[in-house]
Amino acid sequence: MTRWFFLVALGATAAACSDTSAPPVSTVTTAADTANQFMLGVSLRIHDGGLLRADVLADSAFFFDDNTRLDLRGVQAVFYTSTGARDGVMTSRQALYALSTQAMEAMGNVVLVSVDGRRLTTPQLRFDRTINQISSDSAFQATGPDRNISGIGFTSDPGMNNLRIMASPQGVMSGVTLPGR
Repeated sequence: MTRWFFLVALGATAAACSDTSAPPVSTVTTAADTANQFMLGVSLRIHDGGLLRADVLADSAFFFDDNTRLDLRGVQAVFYTSTGARDGVMTSRQALYALSTQAMEAMGNVVLVSVDGRRLTTPQLRFDRTINQISSDSAFQATGPDRNISGIGFTSDPGMNNLRIMASPQGVMSGVTLPGR
């Protein structure tokens, strides 16, 4: 019995060694393949003229273009007013951040919650630190005690106090019904 088992094992090993086909190789290029650097647990502080505008935390970051462009994953950003008060918290699956302009574009299940509980959801959102403004040209939904609105494209401050809808406004805001299209 032992001799029979030994011969079967030897035959299986020889058959496995004779397989000369190459292992599968992916044809998809990923961020990990082309990044200059990779980091886990990243923290960024975005300033403008000495004012803290945002604290950005990410689970991981891929650095590109001589470490001047970041691809962040698992993102949380806390936005601040010009007086340093907390304005809102944004989460997203991914964000692109350019060190030269300190501009950030968040993508994938973007959710922004203001300090008073208003909530904005959109697939994509940009943050411009120079004017402390968020914007998007994508569809969005904004909800809260005084609003339930949607549209396509907007600009606003990160606390969503001055929301300007670009197209297709619908819903109710502070007792005013927006026309549907």
